[in-house]
Amino acid sequence: MRQSFPHPPTLGAQLDETVACPPGPAPPPSAPPPFTLRQGREDPTLRSNDAEGATSASFPRALDAHVVSAPVAAGGMASVHLAASADPRQRIVAIKRLHPHLATEPCFTQMLLDEAAVASRIRHRNAIKTYGADVIGSEVVLVMEYVSGLPLHVVMQRAYPKGVPARLAAAIIGGTLRGLHAAHEAVDANHRPLRIVHRDVSPQNILIGRDGVPRILDFGVALSDQRNHRTEAGDVKGKLAYMSPEQVRGVTVDRRTDVYAAGVVLWEILVGAPLFHGGSEGNTIAKVLAGGVTRPGALVAGVPAALDAIVMRALAPQRADRFGTAREMAEAIDAVFESEPVTRSELRTWVREVGADIFRKQAQAAADLRRRATPLDAEPTLHAPLPVRTRPPVRTGLFLDALRGRAGVFAAIFIAAATWGIATEGIVAAAVHRHRDMADSR
Repeated sequence: MRQSFPHPPTLGAQLDETVACPPGPAPPPSAPPPFTLRQGREDPTLRSNDAEGATSASFPRALDAHVVSAPVAAGGMASVHLAASADPRQRIVAIKRLHPHLATEPCFTQMLLDEAAVASRIRHRNAIKTYGADVIGSEVVLVMEYVSGLPLHVVMQRAYPKGVPARLAAAIIGGTLRGLHAAHEAVDANHRPLRIVHRDVSPQNILIGRDGVPRILDFGVALSDQRNHRTEAGDVKGKLAYMSPEQVRGVTVDRRTDVYAAGVVLWEILVGAPLFHGGSEGNTIAKVLAGGVTRPGALVAGVPAALDAIVMRALAPQRADRFGTAREMAEAIDAVFESEPVTRSELRTWVREVGADIFRKQAQAAADLRRRATPLDAEPTLHAPLPVRTRPPVRTGLFLDALRGRAGVFAAIFIAAATWGIATEGIVAAAVHRHRDMADSR
């Protein structure tokens, strides 16, 4: 029962713009772009086929320290760009920018700042790193880790009609669940739980890196105690086809809502077809609330019964019947394939075969960006950076003090040699005196 996997309705972005934040007026068609690139030009080869609705406006260099590409992806609220820092490292980062007609709306700016504050607290290899928020003029942008990879929905489309092997599907969702668990367990600077709920776990928000590591991304609609912008009671955020029943009803959600969404994604990877897409919002809501899910193994061959059971438990209509944590579900998935676990190398080899042409374009795009970058004096100032671990000051004498300076290295070597010589001379002298004392005593 494999069928072409359609693009699900991106309802989450639309709801974000209409439920809690009234959208600003759309810019007139002839309006000039709000920013222009003062060095280099947009690179049209960086555009993604999935970037429908992306603005064609040029993007500025963040605080004159980055060269920024044209949009590589876009949603209802923001577009994503690549940027190369102009320092000697020429690091590539991803920048999330609100659409121009929303960038001046305080409500949406606060949502982006909230995302920076929340996502920067999540530190795990299975979650895209968020470095913080950067201000360009009067506009706020989000600066994130850039990972060369394929969104899961692209992988699913390219794997059709053969489909994604059950072992690899389980490994992808297992890694995603571990990233989600890190988000659920995240704490603030005072070690207080943030109680983050992603609320938008979907194939579009899971990236399989060229390195073979699946990562969860986009905490733009995540719920957290640290958000200044609050979701009102009854507001619905996320993509309808991946929402839990309680999320559709607009009641309080917790981490088990993300477990449910992960179950939907796993079902779809295994079956190769949508689960709750009903053709319209009303029909999709009706399907989610009705439940009645058929286990994947009854629709396609090769799905272990134990994996079937995991999917069905994750999709339980009542929260109490689901896995209590994302890690618990990940561990259950691991147990199914304990005798034949998927290695990172295996997943890396497979995804590189699926997206070989895309990875080549991504590598070329990154090389082009680095080539266009030139050394500049300023580094971007991040308003919500990850904490930097520094060594406490050490004061243990002249030797270490000398090591702190570049020119002091030679002095340190000289001091060390001199110290060793003095110490050696002292030891020899002491031995001679002791020998004489012993001889005199005789």
